[in-house]
Order: sequence, then structure tokens, then C-alpha cells
Amino acid sequence: MTVETFHGRRDGATFPVEVRVGRLELGGEPFVDRQLVVKVRYAKQKGIREVGMISNGSLITEAVARGMIEAGLDAIGRPQQVAMVGDRIDTDISGAQAIGIAGILVTTGATSAEELADSPIEPDHLIGSLSELLG
Repeated sequence: MTVETFHGRRDGATFPVEVRVGRLELGGEPFVDRQLVVKVRYAKQKGIREVGMISNGSLITEAVARGMIEAGLDAIGRPQQVAMVGDRIDTDISGAQAIGIAGILVTTGATSAEELADSPIEPDHLIGSLSELLG
């Protein structure tokens, strides 16, 4: 992405400059921003080659994960510390894995044992209930 702007000198004079952005890293907790998907899509449309972010993953929902994938998000930092927990292998788990985070399937939810056996998607972890995550 190329941004045209002006640079100011100490004497007050300005001159035009071009700034090229090849990588955009979003910090803080980006998933608090309700316009995040729109912003990622805009950055990709403007030619930024790599858009990534750091997140603890606690606010990632199925809809947000799908939106991020469709918008072109390249990476979420700290993937070893982030996981998506869901009960749908075709949306929750596939969406998580598509953006580089672990997918934990709760086996007492929407995905049946037959669907799991027939699915080409393999969850990173299987749990019987959310209580297993609490220790």
C-alpha cells in the first residue's frame, strides 16, 4: 500500500513523500474492534501483502473467524496460546485451523460421531465438555 503525505522540516518547509506499507500488525486486543473485518479487508484491497495480529483469542467467534478468513487475514500471533473451542467441525474447527490456531471440538455438541468420522477435518483436540478446559 502506498500512502502519499507530506514531511515537515524543522524550518517549517514541507515536501511530498511516499510511504509504502508491506506489513500491517494489529496489536492490543484487536477483536474488541467491531470494524476489524472491514479494516483487514480494506488493508488487503489496498495492497498490504501481510496483515497479522496478536490476540488472546477469547473474543473470536465463528462469525468473526469466517469474516477474517474471507477478508484475507494472514496470521494471528501467539498461535500456541490461542484456540477456538466449538462444537461444529465444519465451521468452528475448520475456521480456527484456517487462520492458524488450534481447533478444540466439544464432542457433546452439534457434530455427531458419524460426522466426525466422515469429516476430512481433524480437530487438534477433542473434549467431552467445557469443564475439561477448566482443570
